[in-house]
Parts: sequence; C-alpha cells; structure tokens
Amino acid sequence: MEINYTIHITGPETDLKKTVDKETGEEIIILALKGFKAIKNESNQQKKNPSAKPAQSLREVLNTKNARNIAAKIVATGIYLKNTEGKQYFTIDDIKTNFPKAGEPLPKNLSRDIKSTLQLAWISPSNDNESEYYVTNTGEEQFDNSFPEAKKGSAKLKRKKNNKAAKKKRTE
Repeated sequence: MEINYTIHITGPETDLKKTVDKETGEEIIILALKGFKAIKNESNQQKKNPSAKPAQSLREVLNTKNARNIAAKIVATGIYLKNTEGKQYFTIDDIKTNFPKAGEPLPKNLSRDIKSTLQLAWISPSNDNESEYYVTNTGEEQFDNSFPEAKKGSAKLKRKKNNKAAKKKRTE
C-alpha cells in the first residue's frame, strides 16, 4: 500500500491542497518544523564537508590551530560555531557553554578578554546587537595561519600595565 500525504496550506489569498508521495511529504514536514534557514545551513554544511566524517571538536580545533591565549580561543570558538552550527554571530554565553566542553577553564574576566580581542580587531560586535560578535577578516587570517601573532608573544596580547603605575616608575 502506497503512503501519501495531503498537504494543505492556507494564507492571505492562498488555499493550496495537494496530495504528495511519502518522501515529499516528509521533506515538507521537516521544512515546516525546522524552517528554510535551518535547512539551507544544513545543506551548505554538507556541501562544505560532503564526507560522512563528523566535524572536528572544539578541542581539536584549539589544538590544531595552536590557540593558546584567550583571544585566540575566542576567535577559534567563533569560527568553530560558524562552521559546525552555521552561526554567523556568537555571544559570551556561547563562549561560556563551549569552553568547558573543550576542557577549557572559563576566563576569570571574560568581559575584559572580549574587549582585548575587540582591540586586536579579531572580532567585532554585530551592527544589530552589540552582545553578538563575529570574527573579522583579521581574526580569520590569524586563525588560518594558526595565530602567528599569539606565538610571537605580541605586546598587544600582553596585559597593559596600569598607566599610573607606569608613570610613577618613569618619574622615579
């Protein structure tokens, strides 16, 4: 016995009723439940990685890309979420959720670390929502090259001394 679905869609100036085969019906149900955007993201992920092999874990990405300081780990997490979940933007909550999954301790002052990563121009806030961030072209270059600036021990990455303390030392 052949299984068919009857699809009935109504809306402004629309009243569509159609019988479709089982496979098409199930695809329409998935589309209705997930939404077109989610289906499109899944399709794009499959195109990027057509093999059945699952994506790298965040821990593997951090190790492979030599993400050793917090700024590099934030960038790597943002790119990981973009590649595995299709997220164009990430939040502090995303960092708080994913760092422990990768065996990373949460930074003691994540707001400061986000600010430092912003100052490096490796991430930037979304135009629509300042609590969402995306990885900039500069951040992607750092990631693609396994964070050479972080390896150098760049002065930009080191915590700046309190200006008052520095001035006091110079005057002594």
